[in-house]
Parts: sequence; C-alpha cells; structure tokens
Amino acid sequence: MIPQVSPEWWTNLWLNEGFATYMSFVTVDQLTIEYDLWNDFANDMFLEALLLDALKSSHPVEVNIGQPAEIKETLDKLCRIKGAAIIRMLKKYLGEETFKSGLNAYLTSRQYKSGKADDLWNVFENISAKPIFAIMNSWTVIH
Repeated sequence: MIPQVSPEWWTNLWLNEGFATYMSFVTVDQLTIEYDLWNDFANDMFLEALLLDALKSSHPVEVNIGQPAEIKETLDKLCRIKGAAIIRMLKKYLGEETFKSGLNAYLTSRQYKSGKADDLWNVFENISAKPIFAIMNSWTVIH
C-alpha cells in the first residue's frame, strides 16, 4: 500500500494537484511506451504552463490561503500544470533514483500525516546534498 500524505493547509494543495497531473503521465507512459508521452508533456503541458505563467493573471503555485473561501482563486489549471512541470523539472535535476528515494523517504516519514512543500524540499536536499529548498522555492513562491 502506498503511504498517504495530505497537504498541511490549502497553501500546499498544489502538491496534491501537481503530483496527480504528473503521475498521470508517469502511469500512462509505463503502460504505453510506444507513445513517447514525455515529448507530449514538453510540447503541451510544459509549454502551456509557461504561457499561463506569463499572463498578468498568473500566480505562484504556493499561495497563502487565509480562508477556505480563497481556494477557488488559486486551485486552477495553472496550479495543476505548473505544479506538474515543476515536479518533472525536479526529477530531471535529481535523476530517477534520487527522485524515487526522496519521494519514498518523504512518504514514509509523513505517512498518514500532513505535509508541506518545505518538508518535501528538505528531504530531497538531505538525500541529494543539492540546494533543493532554494531552487524549488524560486519556482513555487513569490519573493
């Protein structure tokens, strides 16, 4: 059984949505190798994320949510596809084995608990000895 980790607060809901979108590509790619799905991801999802992110209406994927009523403003297509693109970039930067090891360590340590992006970045940083926290926060939050 795969460990379950829930977002600590709505601010980190993008992790849930981004990973769901990313994992849909991983799953289909493993079942249909002949389709070269990651090429489609780069041409469609990643490009769309960049285009949406260039709009004035863009926002970081990690937005402070004070009230649950604010969720609709940030839980949108940009959140899902930009989140998936960010996760894909992280995997490419870390490499397959380090990425899997980091996810496994994060899911195991936070099993049936809540978590936030910073928890995940810290796990990846500890496993890889790379500045993951600084890199990922440059993509996910406003500075």
